[in-house]
Amino acid sequence: MTLVIMAAGLGSRYGGLKQIEPVGRNGEILMEYAVFDALRAGFTRVVCVIKPGHEAGFRGFFEKKIPARIDYAFQPVPEGRAKPWGTGHAVLCCRDAVDGPFCVINADDFYGARPYAACREFLSAGLPDVYCAAGFYAVNTLTGHGTVSRGIMAVDSENNLTAVNELLKLKRENGVITDLETGTVVPDNAFTSMNLWGFTRGFFDGLETLFSEFLAQSGDSQTAEFYLPAAVGELLKRGRARVSVLPADGKWYGVTYRQDKTALANAIAEMTAAGIYPDRLWG
Repeated sequence: MTLVIMAAGLGSRYGGLKQIEPVGRNGEILMEYAVFDALRAGFTRVVCVIKPGHEAGFRGFFEKKIPARIDYAFQPVPEGRAKPWGTGHAVLCCRDAVDGPFCVINADDFYGARPYAACREFLSAGLPDVYCAAGFYAVNTLTGHGTVSRGIMAVDSENNLTAVNELLKLKRENGVITDLETGTVVPDNAFTSMNLWGFTRGFFDGLETLFSEFLAQSGDSQTAEFYLPAAVGELLKRGRARVSVLPADGKWYGVTYRQDKTALANAIAEMTAAGIYPDRLWG
């Protein structure tokens, strides 16, 4: 069971390489908490999807500490663009590095321990073309320092995913969550994708087809992105996938903006004091 960490983003809104900023009291970076939680849940290896040229920095942080196999896949920045093709392409870049069921996460999000355990349990059933996703409540996924991009998930009565609506500028104002780009109002309890997904290897075939279509339509664009939630939603429409949404009632923490780091570090310090995490993750 593999944990795939999407870490090729350039941190444009954050103002630096946020993936390796320390947030723990002993200098731990955010991804270390993700790996720690995943290993506790039964995952056995890690694949980091990174930008070419960042490998030395990641190896320096990870490989002297973490008792798990760590491999790397590379997501380049295409010529003429300022950043990579997006999260869907990031997952496609790790196709040759993944040899079984896998869980995908963002490098700059904190999910807590329970979603990893739920994802692993679901994937252990080995159902072909049946995937899972952690569904966080929208109200728990916002930052007070700007807008965020989120995939809002529609589900049926059994929490099967029916559609994903990617909204790029969500913000809570006057007690209401609104997408500033489209005017869409989002209920506080709407299931929201934080890009914690569970897939089997069969997912790569559909993803590759969709990316080829994306390039044919938007390959010349300097800003268009191939988003993972949107790709999953399209496979649903075509009847090529089923996704079970696993409710996650925890609060999101992350570092979309530099100001988010203080809240994240304080939350981790509180969880460490409560015994949820050891003082030193790796002893």
